Amino acid sequence: MSVSAAFPDGQLYARATDGDPDARDVLATLLAALGHTGASVPDSAQGRAALYRSALVQRRALVVVDDLTCESQLRALA
Repeated sequence: MSVSAAFPDGQLYARATDGDPDARDVLATLLAALGHTGASVPDSAQGRAALYRSALVQRRALVVVDDLTCESQLRALA
């Protein structure tokens, strides 16, 4: 089975910035891939995370965030 068959609603990729990744930037990248840009994207990391979660509800998608160095950086995206 291919990866695309296991995740029929898409595959998302974002790369964390060097050093201390900014959750706002990573979430903006993921939201843009889901079609959310401009004024529809909240300024705060919490607002972006909430929009990201609601955009993926009831979807089966693979999300890859490259270059994170610890679990707490990943948790900041949820």
